[in-house]
Amino acid sequence: MWVRKRGIVKLILNTYNAAEIDGFSYAYVEIDSALANLILKRRDIFLAAHKGEAGENLVNMEYRDYSAEFLNGVPEDTDLPNTNEGGDWDEVSLTAEDLKDYTERTDCDRMVITDDSVYWTAYPHYSDRSLTVETNPINYDTIESLA
Repeated sequence: MWVRKRGIVKLILNTYNAAEIDGFSYAYVEIDSALANLILKRRDIFLAAHKGEAGENLVNMEYRDYSAEFLNGVPEDTDLPNTNEGGDWDEVSLTAEDLKDYTERTDCDRMVITDDSVYWTAYPHYSDRSLTVETNPINYDTIESLA
C-alpha cells in the first residue's frame, strides 16, 4: 500500500550485483509525480520503438539518471524489503540527508526502462565496468499510481 507524504514516495529498494560486491545492498529513491511522469513518458518511447521495424531486438532503454542513491546500509529501525518473501521495496520516512553516511559512490548511473518495469543501475566507483549494481524493478502499475 502506498502512503503519500507531501506527494513524494520514499523507497528503499533491494539491489542485485552478480559479483556480490561489498556494500551496495540497497538503493534509495524518492518518486514524486514529476519523476513518475518522466518514467511513464520514457516507457511510452520504449513501447513505440519496440513496435518499430528493429523493435523486436529492443530489450530496454537506458537513460543517464541519478534518481537512485546506492547504499551500503541504513540506520537501525529502518523497515527493509524482505528478500525471503519476495519483497522488492519498502516505503520509509527517511530523507537523502538521513542516508548521506550510507551512500556509496557510483559512476554512470542509469534508469533502465523495459516493457513492464523500471529499475536503476550503476557501476561502483573505481571498479571494473563489468561490475554492475542494479535495483529490483518497480512495475508500471505502481508508477502509474503516483503520476
